Amino acid sequence: MNDDTTILRTMLKAYNDHDADGVAACFTDDAVFEAPSGPGPLGALFVGREAIKGVVAARFTNSPDVHWEEETHFRSGDRGASSWTVTWTNPDGSLVALRGCDLFTLRGELFTRKDSFFKAVVAPS
Repeated sequence: MNDDTTILRTMLKAYNDHDADGVAACFTDDAVFEAPSGPGPLGALFVGREAIKGVVAARFTNSPDVHWEEETHFRSGDRGASSWTVTWTNPDGSLVALRGCDLFTLRGELFTRKDSFFKAVVAPS
């Protein structure tokens, strides 16, 4: 059973490098990203590598200082999980800090599904 977390760390690095192409390269062409917010119980749903790349690129544009602090990564076969804290500054100058996790399904060494969850934490000072 594969427990190599390289792909999870590769994606986190691409997020922190603000590299939308690098993030998208971690997904299969038919991948699904279930965002932590949006309409309905699944949040916003993005289907396909290009749709995922688009939402990630918009995130980098809208939050130019966004950063994910790594906590842990876990993988067992075709399932994986990562926990992290993400921070950014809103246009009004307020700081946001969210602690969250991603649940992954993999096909080989690429993600076919990323389901994200978060909760608010005290903003860093």
